[in-house]
Amino acid sequence: MREAKSYKVLIVEDDPVYAEPLRECLHRAEAFTILDVTDSATKAYRLAKSGLPDVVIVDLELAEGDGLELICRLRDPAANLPISPYILVLTEFQAKPMLKKLKSGLADFVIKKENKGYTPEMILNHLTVMQDLFFRNQKPEELPLDSSLEKEALIRKRVDSELDQYYIRQGGRARDYLAEIIYRAVVLPKHEKIQMTRLYAEVGKLFANDPHNVNMAVNRLLHTAFNKTAQDDLERLYTPYVDLGRGAPRAKEFVAYTADKIRKEHIT
Repeated sequence: MREAKSYKVLIVEDDPVYAEPLRECLHRAEAFTILDVTDSATKAYRLAKSGLPDVVIVDLELAEGDGLELICRLRDPAANLPISPYILVLTEFQAKPMLKKLKSGLADFVIKKENKGYTPEMILNHLTVMQDLFFRNQKPEELPLDSSLEKEALIRKRVDSELDQYYIRQGGRARDYLAEIIYRAVVLPKHEKIQMTRLYAEVGKLFANDPHNVNMAVNRLLHTAFNKTAQDDLERLYTPYVDLGRGAPRAKEFVAYTADKIRKEHIT
């Protein structure tokens, strides 16, 4: 079982108006330890290599160096970091190409400083919710999985956290169907292809429902989710999805993409 720990946070911010309140807020939280605060991209990279932070909070506009370049260096396999840190970006940039690039996989989350209600507590709350994902890019042998039951629990929790980011309410039967289907797709042997007909049948049997009804419920759920989730969030969460006019993806597309995303995080 994963023991409680204090996650190391590196803050890369050149404006003390933002940096100091954030440092104080995270310092007070038991779940986090401040590795350092710096306004230098060069120093930040050096600290990331030596201190191995779980989280790096990066302001794109730095006094020394470039925040985006720092993020690219941290994501580069050549950096040879045993843990790929969770990267939270703070920015005042509005340029859509820049934001789209960040959301394409460089950053885990982007917060605009001018957002209404922006506070250090907002960042603390976000990191608290997401902390179970901080170790997702560790090498497989380092993952804290002591049994098949713990492994299953971790995967199911990861599936739930992924669905939570879409407009999909918890507690609905259709969501239960979709979560179970994704879980089963994640744990399929590598040589097996996802067969939705079989998954609908298995989940229908599990929930005592007709496979056709499961199929219809899941597709209606995805249609609602993709119509009510903000487009910026969709572009960040579901990278094959770009045009709102396309509508929701087919269930098989969504399940395959989400399952593959979770598998690549070395959870299985």
